[in-house]
Amino acid sequence: MTGKKFLQKIIPIFPLALLLLILPENNILVLAQTTSTSTLRKTRTTSTYTPRKKKKVIKSRVLSAGSRGCTKANLREARLHLLAPESHVGLTTASHPTFFWQVTANAPVQIRFTLVEPGGLEPIVDFQQLVQKSGIIKFQLPLQLPELKQGRPYRWSVALICNPKRHSQNAYAYAWIERVPKSLYLTEHLKLRNVEPATMYAREGIWYDALAEAYKYNSSSPPFLSLLTQLEQFNKI
Repeated sequence: MTGKKFLQKIIPIFPLALLLLILPENNILVLAQTTSTSTLRKTRTTSTYTPRKKKKVIKSRVLSAGSRGCTKANLREARLHLLAPESHVGLTTASHPTFFWQVTANAPVQIRFTLVEPGGLEPIVDFQQLVQKSGIIKFQLPLQLPELKQGRPYRWSVALICNPKRHSQNAYAYAWIERVPKSLYLTEHLKLRNVEPATMYAREGIWYDALAEAYKYNSSSPPFLSLLTQLEQFNKI
């Protein structure tokens, strides 16, 4: 299955527009960003994601359907899909990485994003926001928060809120992210003008950075769709 067909499989096709939902601290959720045709012509290379051999194996649950116990019709049919590896911890070199997930719902839906550090009882990030339309959602960790510590897997989750008092009625998915140092090889190659950053991050097994770089063009660019296709294969959706 191609990346474009994969995208059509899990979310509907929406008008070519950019919808910004302003969050506290000037962070934004972005739905279905597009760009010019001239920019797309420059993004024909694909990004082959190669997980590191010594990757940490921690199971995630990246796909969730609406809860049967929910009495809200729009949430019973809603789907939530985190764009992250399911069989291992996804890596980043960023101090404040970017997260992606997809929501499919036939009406506005309240979401909750949380990020918990290892051994932590309370989330270091916890916010709720009303999402007006289905689509790919992008969220960057607020720069004013402490940066992620290297070598520690953090758990991030997204929930579609049906009942704030009964979590069992909420559609819920979670994945893992770990910050690693940027290797000298990666640092030097990223300085080259003819190197596509998304491709380099993907080859080095840095999932979150590869996806963020590929998305700088838009959600329909070849590098981004290529990574979605590979994600489907790795997660066996």
